[in-house]
Amino acid sequence: MLVDFFTNGMYLDQDLATFLVDSRVHSLSVSFSGVTKEQYENVYLGGIYEQVLGGIATLARVKSQRGSPYPIIHINSLSWEHHVAAIDTFIELMADHGANIIHLKSLLTHDFIPQLRGHSSVFRPRVEDPLLERAREVAKRRGVVFSSEQYESTVALIGTRYFEHPV
Repeated sequence: MLVDFFTNGMYLDQDLATFLVDSRVHSLSVSFSGVTKEQYENVYLGGIYEQVLGGIATLARVKSQRGSPYPIIHINSLSWEHHVAAIDTFIELMADHGANIIHLKSLLTHDFIPQLRGHSSVFRPRVEDPLLERAREVAKRRGVVFSSEQYESTVALIGTRYFEHPV
């Protein structure tokens, strides 16, 4: 049976990493968006940037020490404007800490959370294609997988109510 789960990564320490590797958990997805401490901690309230990065690195190190490819470390990131603008740097950061697969997914905003309005990047091919191409090149060079298909499938429909986006 393949076991995988999502986590904020806050409690990913040496003991848990060893348990996950020894238990042959198939994959682990860590929610993480933003390159800098400030960006990350403004999105993940209560999250500690260094602690989560350290946990990812610890898991990667334990995998290496045990000669195990598992768990596969996925990073689940959301399309905040600031995040998409620096997605190539984000891939470098995650590769440096041992991530295997980096997902860029759409951050959908809703009327009942007005604070998010205007912070989400909606895929506009002319604007984001060059950023994503650079990100793919970095991922290939660093030996990690970069998946942006879900984000790209939400092409901006400027003028429609659902995808209104300040330009």
